[in-house]
Amino acid sequence: KFGETWKEDRNASLLEVEVQDEFRPAAWVKHLSSSKVKLGAGAFGTVFGVSAKCDPSYQFAVKIQRAQGKSEAAKKEWMRDMMTEVRMMEALNTDRFVKILAHTEGPTMNDRYPRFSILMEKASGSLDKFTQPGGYQGGFQQVATFLVEMLEGLAYMHDQNFVHRDLKPANVLMACSAEVMKDLKRQGFTTMKDVCHAKIADLGLTCKNGQTCYGIAGTPLYFAPELLSSKKPNFSNDVWSLGLIYYELVL
Repeated sequence: KFGETWKEDRNASLLEVEVQDEFRPAAWVKHLSSSKVKLGAGAFGTVFGVSAKCDPSYQFAVKIQRAQGKSEAAKKEWMRDMMTEVRMMEALNTDRFVKILAHTEGPTMNDRYPRFSILMEKASGSLDKFTQPGGYQGGFQQVATFLVEMLEGLAYMHDQNFVHRDLKPANVLMACSAEVMKDLKRQGFTTMKDVCHAKIADLGLTCKNGQTCYGIAGTPLYFAPELLSSKKPNFSNDVWSLGLIYYELVL
């Protein structure tokens, strides 16, 4: 589908976590509640909202990713990809990105495929809440805040020589105060002085410009035209995608 993440090689849909499966890695069972809320799913991972056992007011997000094969070679390559994502999240540990809190192998589920989990700060939702038909309406201050903060995040990312490759509303999360979220849910827009803030997320396809960036990957609707001809991702691809996000926000 043109609106979903796609990768030229190893493109595969994620198998959903079954209800009866234990979603918590063994290392986190003592610390996280057994209750979960599904926040989203894509080609490479499922994200659940969870709370701390000691205090349910502490909320987190857990991203669970599954290997595409069970062979030792497949697991080795997949684990290298997982650790690359972890290192990128650690390198981009600023307020303009979703922050990583912990990571570990697991959980072990009935299908016996290897899995890897990343514990992250929990957001209030994603920007597609503002871009989808019938979604929230963003006023000038809100849209301007999203744009400036995405530009700041992208500038920092590019300064570190990273190319995101899959920027789209669903991959930019938002952090909103409880009061603003209450306003948005009640009337679809907010008249408060406070606004939501943007956090770039989902670094699963992120690559190093001129080093590990090659081939076509991302979401087709947000591909830059030059990517299709050159098949060499670079910073301009992210800028094109951000421009499309801004266009959707102001429609």
